[in-house]
Amino acid sequence: MDAHCLNLAWHQPHGPEVAVIECPNVHLLKSGIRALDDLPCVNIPSNARDSHYQALGWQIVAAKIGMQRCAAATQWLNERISLARYAHVPLGNFETDWLIFTADLFFSRALRDQQQKDPNCVSANVALKACSQGLVPYQSQLVWLLNHENSEGFPGVGHEKSYRDGSIRWEMVLESCGSSPSRVLEGSSKVLWISDNGIPDLGGLNEEDTCFADEVHQPVLTYPGAYRKVAVELKIHHLAVNALLKSNQVNEMEGGALFGFEQDMNMGAHGFNERCGFDEATLCAPTFRVLKQLIQRCLADAVSSGNVFADAILQHLYRWLYSPQSKLHDPALHRILHKVMQKVFALLLAEFRKLGAAIVFANFSKVIIDTGKSDLSAAKAYCDSLLKLCKLDLFEWIEIEPLHFWHSLLFMDQYNYGGVQARSHGGSLIGSSDPTSESIEDESQVDIVSSWNIAEQLPKTIQDHFVLIVSEFMYTPWKYAREQAANRASARNSDSCTPSITAAAAEVFESHITEYLKEQISSYFADKLLRIVRDTVLHMKGMNRSENDQHTGDAALEFIKHVCAVLALDQNVQHDILVMRKNLLKYVHVREFAPEAEFCDPCQSFILPNVICSYCNDCRDLDLCRDSALLAQEWRCAVPQCGQPYDDLVCLKCNQVKAAHLAEQCSCAGSFRCKEDVSEFQSKMQVFLKIAMLQKFQLLQECTSWILEIR
Repeated sequence: MDAHCLNLAWHQPHGPEVAVIECPNVHLLKSGIRALDDLPCVNIPSNARDSHYQALGWQIVAAKIGMQRCAAATQWLNERISLARYAHVPLGNFETDWLIFTADLFFSRALRDQQQKDPNCVSANVALKACSQGLVPYQSQLVWLLNHENSEGFPGVGHEKSYRDGSIRWEMVLESCGSSPSRVLEGSSKVLWISDNGIPDLGGLNEEDTCFADEVHQPVLTYPGAYRKVAVELKIHHLAVNALLKSNQVNEMEGGALFGFEQDMNMGAHGFNERCGFDEATLCAPTFRVLKQLIQRCLADAVSSGNVFADAILQHLYRWLYSPQSKLHDPALHRILHKVMQKVFALLLAEFRKLGAAIVFANFSKVIIDTGKSDLSAAKAYCDSLLKLCKLDLFEWIEIEPLHFWHSLLFMDQYNYGGVQARSHGGSLIGSSDPTSESIEDESQVDIVSSWNIAEQLPKTIQDHFVLIVSEFMYTPWKYAREQAANRASARNSDSCTPSITAAAAEVFESHITEYLKEQISSYFADKLLRIVRDTVLHMKGMNRSENDQHTGDAALEFIKHVCAVLALDQNVQHDILVMRKNLLKYVHVREFAPEAEFCDPCQSFILPNVICSYCNDCRDLDLCRDSALLAQEWRCAVPQCGQPYDDLVCLKCNQVKAAHLAEQCSCAGSFRCKEDVSEFQSKMQVFLKIAMLQKFQLLQECTSWILEIR
């Protein structure tokens, strides 16, 4: 619809109207269609992938995308109207990330309500602004409010301004229960801020301080090994919500130390700050209680009335607290909740172990457990009972969803694993429909999964050999066990007296499978690996590596080290693997205990935590060194329906590098000292150099090469 059509529609009799715009550059569109200035405009977040067309035939693709977006605009507008009614916010005032905006709004209202309930409260409280455009910086407004009184006396009351586009924007106000501006700063026990850059504004220098650094480490537990019983991958939902709601119980279990002085734990930046002289947990406790009350109200809305917006806020609670885009972002509050989450997470894993499960891998988002069951149906029943028993009072709001069942799993870490996975169809597992009999799975009911990042470090000519050997190492014993189980089942069916399967009989059966695997290692696997090593030596000798193949070292030796390191994860046959490794090393003339024969993970890890998609709000950790999608230079959201490219991280105001990081002295004339030693710093620079070379970050490669003095 062009400007002429808009003008004609505007002068005809009409009811309330609003323009819905989905465009990468809204200002450019409005400058071309001036009639939009007379209409209230609502912006739909655009997907950058929609603007990528092929050179030929782009018209058809563009038309299809345009029709799809127009058809979806009506539903989006109806949902946004419902959100505006729920949040009590004008329709045109929502920012692009409505979740963070609405959470900020609710939190600011909760803080204001708490202040009004407590007449003795003398703390500064900043209300949320509904639109970030057209507002002066917070420090300037703070000075203005401290030196001016309106007709109703200090403090000023927020007044709304109507704009040509029909939206209403609230100016930011400072409210206090005190009677004078001086009492606001002198008598307040805490200061709450509003900030566009995620850095707390405490009226001082606008610089990062270690006391308010948003540095938390996500707990990751890894127990490498070969798990030949059924293992289950569990997805964890609402851990942050549960930790917040159960914080009082956790505090009681900790003896009341959760929100008190903890000088014996982390005396550095995260705990008691010597320079600032306060304990952030104690100061954040009142705000933490207000946040808890807010989440309780959202939970009541989601449970009682099924409100989808309240449920979305609950799902994105941790992302809101973590995100610097939040106007009320408080790193100290984020760290306190993270500490409570760690406590609840540790108690949940302890409950799993108490109920007989062995932890394979665990982090805040997923847990892999070894059920100890050989039969898939028995493992599924055990998993269901385990999840029901874990629904205790302390884990009341945690939702645990089984994702994958593994008949056999060889696990090194979250980027290096493989095994025999049960195939699911329509949410149900194939082969587990009959819980009364042993399910005899065949090849059509399972998938051989192989995800080995360390294989990418091998020359491409032998990567397939690595994957095949490791897959056979897991599949062959499982297939043999299935055949033996089928023979036992047929023998029991032919016998009128059915013997019971005792624990001793199960142990004998397991030892029988282990002996079979040892025989396969000494015969089949040893011979096959020797042939691969011999062929690799013959073919790689004198062969010029391709330009893209940057792997260093002897290919046959690296293959031996990688394969044997993975196969040795099975503790039952580790001695046999070491004997086979010794014989293979002899062929390439390397001693068993030589330094060059030791395996070490060639791929170091560097993780960007909690990277958020600007379009669909998906949140995940990005491993720049081991994520397969990133290694293929696919810097896009992992959600299949999205694919939005990740935003570049630059300064919102000047797009320049922070100059203070290059200064030799502090602004207070003090001297700087390094937070880490030289070797650790050089190791990180090596990782950054590798990332720069893989992702073609020319500036990063130039800087790291200069730091490492690489010519």
